[in-house]
Amino acid sequence: MKTLSQRFFLPLLACVILLGGCEDPAAIETYVISTKVPAEFLPKKQRMLGAMFPKGDKVWFFKVMGPEAAVSMIVDPFRSFVETIPFSDEGPLLSALPDGWRRAADKPMRFASISVETPEKQLDISISSLSLQEDWDQQVLANVNRWRGQLAIKNSSEPLAGGEIFSVESSDGTGVWVDLTGEPSDAAASMAPPFASGTQRTPATTGSQSLPGNAVTSVAKNDDPRVQYSRPDGWRDGRASSMRLASFSVGPSDAEAEITIIVAGGDVRGNVARWMGQVMGSEVADEAVNQTIESAEQIQVDGRDAQRFYLVNEADSDSKAIDGTIVTLGPEQSVFIKMTGPSRTVESQRKQVSDFITSLSLDF
Repeated sequence: MKTLSQRFFLPLLACVILLGGCEDPAAIETYVISTKVPAEFLPKKQRMLGAMFPKGDKVWFFKVMGPEAAVSMIVDPFRSFVETIPFSDEGPLLSALPDGWRRAADKPMRFASISVETPEKQLDISISSLSLQEDWDQQVLANVNRWRGQLAIKNSSEPLAGGEIFSVESSDGTGVWVDLTGEPSDAAASMAPPFASGTQRTPATTGSQSLPGNAVTSVAKNDDPRVQYSRPDGWRDGRASSMRLASFSVGPSDAEAEITIIVAGGDVRGNVARWMGQVMGSEVADEAVNQTIESAEQIQVDGRDAQRFYLVNEADSDSKAIDGTIVTLGPEQSVFIKMTGPSRTVESQRKQVSDFITSLSLDF
């Protein structure tokens, strides 16, 4: 017999179950989440300005890298700074800097650091140097490609690797200006030297020939309309470069000499001193440079005054020699006709060089 409490509890429980089972389920809400990364969290594009030029037995490097907006604010003053910077025997003189620029604390492997304030970010200009390599074109290519790597830009086998030739008042030759924009890469963390030495070779994609050691380089076309000439017997097309108006090689493979024609800046004295240093393997005294300039052969090249220098290390018969002619075009530019190679090959070609210079027609 059911108790009173049982008679009331069981129907009540049934009602609760029925009511609960009849409730509508909760509505499902759908959310759309964008997979697009907000602009403020995206990596900022980086811009790099760089310059390199020879001075004495060194190559000087000036570089700044940072957010594109910040670097864009200093393009003109940075380029002007590099083009006009004076030098002492120790290196660049930094006593007078543009407004907003100041010397920063020294950093390892740098000659100097300069901080530049911009509304976007404080920028760091690095100034460094490296020994001048025998192969200037390869040294430029190696270092510009290293800079390209810091911005995740693929290497280039083109001459200058995307840089451009520009003039620096204190330089002993033509400088190279680089302006690159890309994404920051892991390589950018390695901001300090050592720089690429220029000993590596980058394969060219067209017009190439094999060289010892499986190296590959492009061959000069020697068809620049500004230079006309008669080629001596035995002279072969040499290595191509955007700086070279013509390039030849001559001699056996184990004693090959190279002949180049380029237009570049720098005074006669600075270039002669650099050439003498290359031949002697060390810095030469001012008196020796003075004597060499005074004893230069005075000649005419296509109606223009020129000086011809034959430089050889007489104490070392196996050393290289240089037969170089400088044709002055103006106060800031000259044509350089230069044969470099083992002294026995350069000596054997002196008559051919004379004939070649006599045949030259220069349209400048």
